[in-house]
Amino acid sequence: MIIILSILALCIYLIFMTPYPFVCFLRRQIGSGRSKSPNNISEYLEKVSREYAVEFPSKYNNNNYDIATPLNGEIKGVILWIHGGSFIGGSSEGTRNFGPMIASQGYIFLAMNYAYSPEYSFPTQLHQVGEMLNYISNDNRFNNKPIILGGDSAGANIAANYITITSNEKLSKKYNLFSNDNQQIEACLLFCGPFDFTENIKKDDFKKYNTFMKYIGWSYFGKRKWKKYDKHRDASPLININDRFPKTYVCDGKIASFLWQGKRLVEVLEKKGIEVQGRFYEYLPHEFQFDYEKYPEEAIQVFNDVVTFLGGNKDD
Repeated sequence: MIIILSILALCIYLIFMTPYPFVCFLRRQIGSGRSKSPNNISEYLEKVSREYAVEFPSKYNNNNYDIATPLNGEIKGVILWIHGGSFIGGSSEGTRNFGPMIASQGYIFLAMNYAYSPEYSFPTQLHQVGEMLNYISNDNRFNNKPIILGGDSAGANIAANYITITSNEKLSKKYNLFSNDNQQIEACLLFCGPFDFTENIKKDDFKKYNTFMKYIGWSYFGKRKWKKYDKHRDASPLININDRFPKTYVCDGKIASFLWQGKRLVEVLEKKGIEVQGRFYEYLPHEFQFDYEKYPEEAIQVFNDVVTFLGGNKDD
């Protein structure tokens, strides 16, 4: 009887006092985040070499990355990509088509994995980005190459947030998160990301996703009533952007995503005189840009945007 009561008490505790049941359910839905290939993917793949699950030094788990490297031509830069997955899941597998496609245009593409919340809460993921950037700056393959930081969904938030914190002396000291001269980020690519956790999650834009946002915030910030603490403000790039932010490309769709925050981000950057380009679709869903099967025209448009934004020639 005591054993049964103990198990019951544990179940009640897990359900009502932790985000784990919701997180476990959501992880089953997210999976690895496999992207869907364009019909001509082989044309890109034959131009690059690929390696998966390469380890980088970190205090935390999931410390590995995928790499796609051009086989020929000048290396124009290094793109460090941070995957999506609501901070609690996903993997670098989600860019195993997009990454080689970009690499075929002359960029070394690194797609990093990172520790999930709630096992590791904010700002662990940002520290891992710093660890990865240190690794890049100390590796002769990547050294002295322009660095572009990018991400999709939760990864877009992490990428933008890393820049806003490391470029803000007060926040940098608060979270012991610093960058150095060898980690100068020259451009930022942000796909379908949330950029402001201070918004009221009960407002119309969030209405359908109120429960989702409540549990994701609880998971990522480590507090059930996370809105009462500073972390959610500090993790909101829109609140903390300064004029040291690099030139940026932003895209999003309206369905089940954060289009309105992406548009606000573009407006804020424009007002600060920072080069920015936005691409938004009122009729497309979250993460459309990696689905070349269902949304081939728009996904290729984003790809071409990125290539030209970074200074290359678009794919015809």
